[in-house]
Amino acid sequence: MNNRKISMIKGAVETTAAWILANNKYLVNSSYQGIIDSINDSVQRVKELTEQNWEMNYSSTAGYTVIFFPEDNYHGTIEILVDPCVSKDYELQYI
Repeated sequence: MNNRKISMIKGAVETTAAWILANNKYLVNSSYQGIIDSINDSVQRVKELTEQNWEMNYSSTAGYTVIFFPEDNYHGTIEILVDPCVSKDYELQYI
């Protein structure tokens, strides 16, 4: 894995944490720094999984998912996806 590179959008953790803090209707007593720490823990978990197996890996919680996508044998991307369904503006509908 020495030659493999993993990239992530600069500021993604902080941007995600700010959105979750402002919009997640399920949060109770969470701080901005606490959310950042949680996301960083998930990023680290995904990196560790990826070091063991260079394939799509993810770590998910209520509110966001950290996911690794290999682009080829030497490059991959970690993305943080927020779940809009936890927003105050969304309501779940059973189908």
